[in-house]
Amino acid sequence: MRLLHYFALSEVSDGKVYHRVYHRAGAHADWDFLTLLFQRDGQDGLEICPGREVVTEFDIGDKWTKAKGQDWRSDDPFKSTFHRVKAPCEPGDYFGDRYSIAYFDQPYKDSLIQGPSNKYPTVTGAQFTDTAMKRNFAALQEKSKTVAAA
Repeated sequence: MRLLHYFALSEVSDGKVYHRVYHRAGAHADWDFLTLLFQRDGQDGLEICPGREVVTEFDIGDKWTKAKGQDWRSDDPFKSTFHRVKAPCEPGDYFGDRYSIAYFDQPYKDSLIQGPSNKYPTVTGAQFTDTAMKRNFAALQEKSKTVAAA
């Protein structure tokens, strides 16, 4: 479980564009079994990128949709939705302190994981975690090479 606090940002521009360029939490997809996010009403900022392949371009040029706390997403079934926490930068955004609680459920290392339809091979919790971390790291390295070459 993680208690998250994002500090307030000024609604008055100081001539810098930091909150138009950066995010409170950059684009990512959770790789654990289940993530529950609790946030205070009115302290929005969570955005999702529906239909997005999770580990490709890391949000460059994507279309983002504001997500209220009650939104639920599931695709194949229960794929993690690519998401971020946007820094406020436009009228209607919440500029105050933002608080949320994220609960991440991960499998025991020796647990056997198999879906009801046997679509994927059985893996242990350790294999599941290792595969997810390697996949995400490889995608980030590939993106870094593309950006460096440009």
